[in-house]
Amino acid sequence: MNKRLTEPQPGFSESFSSFDGYRCNFADDYWKLNRNTTISTGVVRGLLSPESEDGLLRTLKFFVINASAGHAQNIFMRYYALIKFGDGEPVSPKSIARYRQTLEADHEWYLGAIRVLVKQWHRLGYPGLHPVQLTNTRLVDLSEGSNEQGDRFFFIAVPRGKQPGQAFRLLFRKRAITEELFTILTAQAAHVRATVAAIWRFSLSENMARELPLFPNWKAIKAIGSEAEFVAIMTTDWLHLKSGRVSLILRRLSEQIGFRSERTGQPLNLSARRFRYTVGTRAAREGYGPLVIAELLDHADTQNVGGYTQNVPEHAAQIDRAVASQLAPFAQAFAGMIVSSKAAAVRGDDPQSDVRSTSGRGAGTCGSFGFCAASVPIPCYTCIHFQPWLNGPHQEVLSELLKERERVVSVTHDLTIASVLDRSILAVTQVVEACNARKTTATTTSDAVGT
Repeated sequence: MNKRLTEPQPGFSESFSSFDGYRCNFADDYWKLNRNTTISTGVVRGLLSPESEDGLLRTLKFFVINASAGHAQNIFMRYYALIKFGDGEPVSPKSIARYRQTLEADHEWYLGAIRVLVKQWHRLGYPGLHPVQLTNTRLVDLSEGSNEQGDRFFFIAVPRGKQPGQAFRLLFRKRAITEELFTILTAQAAHVRATVAAIWRFSLSENMARELPLFPNWKAIKAIGSEAEFVAIMTTDWLHLKSGRVSLILRRLSEQIGFRSERTGQPLNLSARRFRYTVGTRAAREGYGPLVIAELLDHADTQNVGGYTQNVPEHAAQIDRAVASQLAPFAQAFAGMIVSSKAAAVRGDDPQSDVRSTSGRGAGTCGSFGFCAASVPIPCYTCIHFQPWLNGPHQEVLSELLKERERVVSVTHDLTIASVLDRSILAVTQVVEACNARKTTATTTSDAVGT
């Protein structure tokens, strides 16, 4: 009988059972998986940063619970060999490439085992390769100010990634944030203050209250019994939300909202690493160089930012008619259904359901019976309820969109702002191509019947 895959949950009991039913303790230096197999997890302690070590062992825990003892031991030993080869250097594509050069042909399969572990590590969203530093922030890290003209600015001081032997929250990088995000984080800070005040039977001074975690580990918070205990523990990260919880929360949020990938149609796998990667690629798309991207991602140097700057679509020419035509078959931007005429559409007999182009020509029918405040017709082309008419003025809509994109670029000189229209451009292009194809098929069929 197949065992159901179980993902380790940060914050739960650190005692767990191996695939063969043997009890293990996460903090132990030896994990006995069955009568024949024991993993010496203690050998990696001190070789990695605390966050990387925790991420590695929690990923190993996943394999210990869900896979055979031999498989779990194998992938751990392969990764341990890579760590030893690096001699304390952070694991990166370059270090793996150097490690591969030391392997003989019949041992290159070692990299396959490493790949299995790393992919699972990323899927589970545990920190280490890309630490989630936001969970180390505190209320005191939020700040605002203004210039001589009265313009307001908002900031958050983000603690830098912790390295072995480095004190917790020793170094920071000040990040500018939007007023909207500042408002959200300020509301979170107020929530933390109110909740802590309701839990604790003692009060904190204002200076001490500002040292509360912005994202607390509430189980640890509830265990504090006095201000003296709080002062003693505030030099550590014990009261902060565990980094692994971030991706867990993101996955649950994605499931509740129903996010799906436009490329695959499958549920979107959100993780902290995915957002981090988006920051890097977006900076590359806007033309920033490796030094700026390394600063944004809190990298000590530029050796690992190549993945963000290579093969960025915005390095090519702007989207035009030809590009839109080439991309349309691959982009599932249009979500509705083309109908031969208004009479064939759902709600086609309702004049209020007509969707018209900016010139006033009928372009399609809205099949939704609910209220919609969208500014037609552009948003309609990406809506599942839209039913474009076969002979509608879709080419006209596409031409207007392309002109608008060119105008936005000329005014803002910002491809990121202009790219907001790209999804609509692709959707309209897909409708134009599909309608042309149906018309061509109908004409060919008619000619064949006539002969």
